[in-house]
Amino acid sequence: MLRLWVLPNGGVGTAESLRTLLESFRRSAGGCEVEVSVRTTASAWKRLFAAFKRPELPVGGDLKPDVVQIPSHWTAELAHLSFLEDLSQPQPPDLARWPERWRAQCRINDGDAVYSLPWWMEPRVLY
Repeated sequence: MLRLWVLPNGGVGTAESLRTLLESFRRSAGGCEVEVSVRTTASAWKRLFAAFKRPELPVGGDLKPDVVQIPSHWTAELAHLSFLEDLSQPQPPDLARWPERWRAQCRINDGDAVYSLPWWMEPRVLY
């Protein structure tokens, strides 16, 4: 079972559209089941920190996720806290396929370790 937490990129249809998208992965992974849970940024942050504080307990009735979609501006902080795994092992991902500005948010201070990969881009409003 692969547990995946995502943000509501597609509104109320997010979970269903992602399940459809992941169907080919499921088949290629020998029928591996994928559990998709949609979280807001607030609930994801709260549940992630609850999981790290008490790793032995389920989080709000959920089991901890294997993969989490996070906003790119969370990468550095979560990596500094050792909450994220280095994705560059055993083989570094090809970051050249994304624009430089996106690549910079995958690492900490242009280091070699890669902690996240671009998935979704959304405009932020500056006040």
